[in-house]
Amino acid sequence: MHKAFDILAEQHRAMLLVYVAALFHGNPRDAEDVVQETFLTAYRQLGKFTEGQNFARWLRGIARNKVLEHCRASGRQDVVTDSRVLEGIEDVCGVLDGPAAGDEPWHDRARRWLDHCISLLSDHLKAAIVRVYQQDLTLAEAAEMERTTFAAMAQRLSRSREQLRRCVQAQMEQEA
Repeated sequence: MHKAFDILAEQHRAMLLVYVAALFHGNPRDAEDVVQETFLTAYRQLGKFTEGQNFARWLRGIARNKVLEHCRASGRQDVVTDSRVLEGIEDVCGVLDGPAAGDEPWHDRARRWLDHCISLLSDHLKAAIVRVYQQDLTLAEAAEMERTTFAAMAQRLSRSREQLRRCVQAQMEQEA
């Protein structure tokens, strides 16, 4: 069981680092620590994992809890906690849980697909993604910068995440 877990952990390491770093706004040191804690916890709780369950999603759930524990212990506040943003990150990661395409690393494929799909968004939807995910603005700040309402910005973000999810899914299926 230990060897099989090591193989799964290695296959999911890059994805988990990207996911945790996104929650920490790109802080690689904290992300690496949390990923290590995540794998230790996952190994200890392997008995709770049920066959047929999505292993990557299960790991991300553990990682999300570890990020929150880390923030409580360190007093950090600069972490993604907005449920809509977390849902968007999970949606994108969920699409990428599929089988690997050739020898291209997971994160390189993800970046390529996302870059392509973001380029296809309308200017309004692209601005929502850039403001919230790249510039780390809150929805309220993004709405103010785009001179729109909070509700309109939330709707744009929701639409852009859905379009990105569908586009990345199509890219994944096309390369399969």
